[in-house]
Amino acid sequence: MELHWIDHIIFGIFGLLFPINSMFSTQPKLAEIEEWEPDMKQMLYISNSISLLVMALIVLAAWYFTDRTWPDIGLQMPVFKEWIWPLIFFIIFNLLYVLDAWLELRSKKARLKAHAHWKKHTPFLPENMKEMIQFIPLAFSAGINEEIVFRGFFINYFLMLFVGHEYQYALALAIPSILFAIVHYYQGWKAVLKIGILSIFFGLLYITTQSLLIPIILHVLIDLIGGVISWKYLSKEVK
Repeated sequence: MELHWIDHIIFGIFGLLFPINSMFSTQPKLAEIEEWEPDMKQMLYISNSISLLVMALIVLAAWYFTDRTWPDIGLQMPVFKEWIWPLIFFIIFNLLYVLDAWLELRSKKARLKAHAHWKKHTPFLPENMKEMIQFIPLAFSAGINEEIVFRGFFINYFLMLFVGHEYQYALALAIPSILFAIVHYYQGWKAVLKIGILSIFFGLLYITTQSLLIPIILHVLIDLIGGVISWKYLSKEVK
């Protein structure tokens, strides 16, 4: 594959302008909201779901009209030519995720700290069953559409941009991971670091399996589990 001029435009908008606008405009405005009413959360879930879907559709349309194949962007079943590496990445990822969840919730002191952090940085997460049901479409939209954009498109963009470079794959993994982490800056710097690491694992899974399927499944599950945890710990007094 070769770079097309439209690839640069898409990266400029979704890879640079959107993260910058998110950090310096959208996220500060959200932080100013002192109390999130249920209808406000619902509108945020809907608007974000639609925005992510539109981004992915634009990427896929550009991909299609530049005569590229769907497998080239990861829309195929996983290929396990070297099955041991995807398995290793999958196991390490899950161990890290479980360890992180345990560390955040292992004691009352840790739970109080996590509760305060969530209330400050992600007060719009679900706090009851109704909000959780409304949150589910967003979890799927983020898991599917963000993987198409940040893994499927951005990794391929940088693989083509740095073709022949000694650190081609390292750069193609690192830059989208940094951008993806920055987009989640509203969750705090600790979350940015964790999300950046998880994003690298997603990228490794994508590259080794040549498919977005496993990263999408993991991404959706993480968002759903995060919603359930917030529902459990934000809706009542920490014990």
